[in-house]
Amino acid sequence: MKFVFTIALLQLLVMGSSLAQNFDYSASPAAEATDRCAIINIAMDESHSMTSAEQDFMRQTAIPRMAETLYSDQYQFDHVFVCSLGFGFLEVNEEFDFENEVNRRKLENLNIDDEDFFGFHLGCTTANPDGTLNNNGVTSWLVSDQEGEGEDGYAAVIRAIQDVPSEIDNIDLLTSCGTLAKNMILVTDEDRDELVPEATIQTVRQKVADTGYILNEVVAVNIREGDIGVRFNYPIDPIDTALETQQFLDSPSPIDYEGAKNEFFVATGGGNWTTEIVYDDWRNLVTNADANEFSKEHYGPLIQNTRGALWSLEVLRNGTAEGNQDIANAFADAFVSIKVDEMVDINPEATIVPTEDDTSVPATQEPSAAPTKNLPDPGSNGDPHFRTWNNEHFEYHGQCDMVLTKDSHFADGLGLEVQIRTKLVRFWSYIKSAAIQIGDDILEVRGNDDKAAAGVTTNKYYWMNLEENGTLRTIGGFPVSMRVQSKDKRLFIIDLDSRFPGQQIKISTFREFVRVDFAQANEEAFGNTVGMLGDYKTGKTLARDGATVLDDFTDLGREWQVLPSLDKKLFRESSHPQFPELCMEPEDPRGVRRRRR
Repeated sequence: MKFVFTIALLQLLVMGSSLAQNFDYSASPAAEATDRCAIINIAMDESHSMTSAEQDFMRQTAIPRMAETLYSDQYQFDHVFVCSLGFGFLEVNEEFDFENEVNRRKLENLNIDDEDFFGFHLGCTTANPDGTLNNNGVTSWLVSDQEGEGEDGYAAVIRAIQDVPSEIDNIDLLTSCGTLAKNMILVTDEDRDELVPEATIQTVRQKVADTGYILNEVVAVNIREGDIGVRFNYPIDPIDTALETQQFLDSPSPIDYEGAKNEFFVATGGGNWTTEIVYDDWRNLVTNADANEFSKEHYGPLIQNTRGALWSLEVLRNGTAEGNQDIANAFADAFVSIKVDEMVDINPEATIVPTEDDTSVPATQEPSAAPTKNLPDPGSNGDPHFRTWNNEHFEYHGQCDMVLTKDSHFADGLGLEVQIRTKLVRFWSYIKSAAIQIGDDILEVRGNDDKAAAGVTTNKYYWMNLEENGTLRTIGGFPVSMRVQSKDKRLFIIDLDSRFPGQQIKISTFREFVRVDFAQANEEAFGNTVGMLGDYKTGKTLARDGATVLDDFTDLGREWQVLPSLDKKLFRESSHPQFPELCMEPEDPRGVRRRRR
C-alpha cells in the first residue's frame, strides 16, 4: 500500500506542474473546433470504509465500456477524456507530509483551507477506442488504511469540475472540441461530512448547471426493493405544498403525484435490466442503507429535477464484492447505457438554482418562469440549522438544552418558552427533543430513539403535562393536534389563531430529528421574545443582557444554554450536560458559525 501511494503521489506532483490553467467552461469553442468530445469526470471516495470492488468496477468496467461505446460507429465521438479526484483519504506513509506534498487546489470562490479537505486531483487523460487509458494513474484510487477521515462529497464534486485542465494529452479542448459532453460521477459509501461549509446543495447544483455537467451519484442508499438506480426529474415544491395543505384537512385526500415521475432502473434476471415508471414522491421510495447515515437526505437533492440519477452502491456491492454476476452485469449495462445516453444528448434545459435564502429544491425550467418563493419560517431544523426572526441562517453544533425563544408576557402574560435538546454526533449535532410551555401546560416532543432507528418501535413520541402520549386538546388554551404523516414523520400543530390570526407553532419529527417552526410569525405575537432566534424587531442575536450583540454563533449557543436560575425546567428528565456543565462541542464544528460582515 505504501509503495502504491508513493507512486500515485509522485504521479500527482508531476501532473500538477502541468495543470497551470483550468478549463474555462464559459468560453465558446474556437471557430476551427469541430471534434465531438466527452469528459467522464469521477470523484471517488478513498476512505477506510470503501472497498476495492466499487473502484475496480469504475476502473475496469464502467469507464472502458463507456469509452468503447462513445467511440463506436453508432456514436462516433472523436475524443473521450477521463478525469478523476480522490477524497476522504488519510495518510498511510508517515515519511510524507501529506498536507503539504500533495498539489491540491482550493475551491474556486469558496473559503477552504488545505487541511479542511482530504482530497486531491489525480488529473485527466484520454481514453482510447479499446477502453484503455493513456495514463492509468488517473484512476489509481486507493483505500485508506486509517479510520477517522472525513468525506465531503459536495466539495469533491466542485473540486473535480474545477480542476479539469484546458489541455489534456496535448489536446486543447477549446480549439479541438466543437461539442463537449460532460458527465460527473460521485462514488461514496458515506453521507456527507461538512468539511467545507460553503459547499452547499445550492452551490453544488449551481456549479453542475453552470458548467453543463450531468451529475450521477453512486451512494449508500436502497432504492425500493433492490433496484439499480432511479431518476426523479420533477420539482419537489408541489408535493411539499400538498403535504402541508393535507395536514389541515379533516378528511385528508391522497396526494396527487401526477407529474412526480420516477424512472427506475430495474434488474430483471439473467443480467438484464429494464425501466419502470412510478408516480410518487421519491423520498418515499429511497432509504438509507445505514439507518445512522443520511446519504439520501444529503445526495438526493443534488440531482432533484435534473437529468442526473441516483444509483445504489449496495446493489453494486452485491453484484461485485459478493459475486452475484447477474446483478453485476445488469448494473453495468444499465449504468453504461444511461451514462452514454446522457452524453449523447448534451442540450439540457437551463437549471434554476435558488438563492441562499431559498431552501427548496430548484426546478428545471426557463429562467423567466422561475417562481417567487416565500421566505422560510423562523425556527430550527433538526440537524440543527437556526433561522432567526429576521430570516438569518446559522448553525450551532453543541450538545445541551437551549432556550430557542421565550417571552414571559406572551398572550397578555400567559407566557411562552420553547427549549430544545441537542445530541452530538461526530462533527455536528441534531435536535432530539423540544419542549414548549404556554401558561401552565408543557408539551414535550421527541424524535425516534436509538431503538426506533434500529427498527424497534417504542411508541414514545410525546408527553403532554408529563403524561406519555397524553390526550392532546389544548396547551395554554390554544388548540394542539398531532398528525401522523408516515411511520417516520409526525407533525404537532399549536394553533394560535384565536389570539394571533393565522399563526401557528409547528413541531415536526422525522426519525430522530425534531424541528420547530413559527408559521406566519409577526411582531404582535413574538415581538418581545428573547433566545437563540434573536430579537424580533431588530434581527440582532442578543445576549441575555438584551444589549450585547453576539456575532459568533458559538457564543450565542453557549449564552442560551438553559440555566436553572433564569429558565424553567421543561424537560421531564435531565440529560447530560446540565449547567454548570457547559454545552459539549465537537473539536472541529461544521457550518456557519460566525456572522459575515
